[in-house]
Amino acid sequence: MAKREHVELFLQGVEQWNQRAKDGSTYGADLTNINLGYALVERYGEGRVPSYAKIDLRATDLRGASFVLPDGMPLFRPGLDLKGAWFLGARASGAVFFNSNLTDAIFTQADLRGADFSGAVLDNALFFQADLAGSNLTATRPWRSRLILEAHRSGAVEPHEMMRVESVEKMIEWCQRLRRAHEDDPQGVRFYYRGQAKEWKLHPTVMRSALRRVEGRMLKDAMTYRPEDFADAHSAISQWVLAQHHGLKTRLLDITRNPLVGLYYSCEEKHGEESRDSVVHVFAVPRPLVKAFDSDAISVVANFAKLNAWEQDLLLGKRRLQFDQLRPYGLLRGDYERAIRRLLGLIRQEKPRFEAAIDPRDLFKVFVVEPQQSFERIRAQSGAFLVSAFHKRLEREWVLRWNERIPTYDHYVLEVPAAAKRCIREELNLMGVTREALFPSLDEAARAITVEAQAAARKRSEGNLRWHLGNHGIEVRM
Repeated sequence: MAKREHVELFLQGVEQWNQRAKDGSTYGADLTNINLGYALVERYGEGRVPSYAKIDLRATDLRGASFVLPDGMPLFRPGLDLKGAWFLGARASGAVFFNSNLTDAIFTQADLRGADFSGAVLDNALFFQADLAGSNLTATRPWRSRLILEAHRSGAVEPHEMMRVESVEKMIEWCQRLRRAHEDDPQGVRFYYRGQAKEWKLHPTVMRSALRRVEGRMLKDAMTYRPEDFADAHSAISQWVLAQHHGLKTRLLDITRNPLVGLYYSCEEKHGEESRDSVVHVFAVPRPLVKAFDSDAISVVANFAKLNAWEQDLLLGKRRLQFDQLRPYGLLRGDYERAIRRLLGLIRQEKPRFEAAIDPRDLFKVFVVEPQQSFERIRAQSGAFLVSAFHKRLEREWVLRWNERIPTYDHYVLEVPAAAKRCIREELNLMGVTREALFPSLDEAARAITVEAQAAARKRSEGNLRWHLGNHGIEVRM
């Protein structure tokens, strides 16, 4: 329980507290399990609570403490003013900062497990090396804080440099050059590729329309209509992969570990796109962002996608609207607890021993997930996926637009000229990178046999015509 002399010193205000902090006498002060907000109103009166901006609470024990001001305060008055406050190394697990103004606050190396920031202003707040497991960031717009602050080496190859691919040989040359450029990356990187017939935005299919609002319902409907098809899909990520495999729009973006597969997709014959230049996206992904199908981070993101739109926005801290500001603390916290219970319930269906502590930072990263090789197509294409709970577009510059220090991948775009596509397809065909190899099925085998037979028939027809006309002394050029 909080020490009476420490509480009294806190209630005297910032000047007195910080004066004692200068010689370290407040370090380790005990303010545990006390509602400081109510104590302040009791001391100064409603609407007269002084600012606690820049208070030095470093190394203070704030476990279970509450900064909530009473509900009797005017509806649009912000909570306690803690702008620029120092919580460096503070023990604040379970602390409640509801509606507080924490702009520019410093939480470096603080223990914030299970802390409740709902409704707080976190603009430019620093959480470097802070433990946020299980914390509540409802209605805080956390992307505006320094939620993730990790050094990221980027720009190994100048992006303005013309990166063109006119042949398979040139593609391999670029891959080798990019790999050499990343050899000294301390985390190590893995390379992934995505070929596109033109430079479309990197939108997962469900993010290209209003269907994102009902993505979880679509998956549930698919599993309801075809339960036998999902009988062996025991995890959320395996269910999403299966659903996407059969055409459902999802937040998974296909990539591949094989650069030649990426090149094939950029040169694939499609009606109306043969005359356009195309691209191959190259992603140099730090190893900590590459996750196995059964990792906890992927379980969180994959099950997050099953939530309804309201629950998703709530857990992402998006709903900082007038409606939310009107909601008293109890109701807002109840909304969050229902959403987090539902997410945890979904995760525990596949991982019964999953701990309740979800790190909210995982919701703001983009991961590569290496799926189980459960489909011939995934095996044949060396398939993987980019996936994120928060980001709708996955170009590196768009990810960094939300938080410039978030750990992410280096991203390069190789241009494939339209004039080179046919030659590249012929080279890939010689190397066995063909549609029937990448889409192994009887349908594709039949399609390949038909195309080959038609080509042979045209050759025979042309040969017969050439022979017939030649016998009549007519020169033929075809």
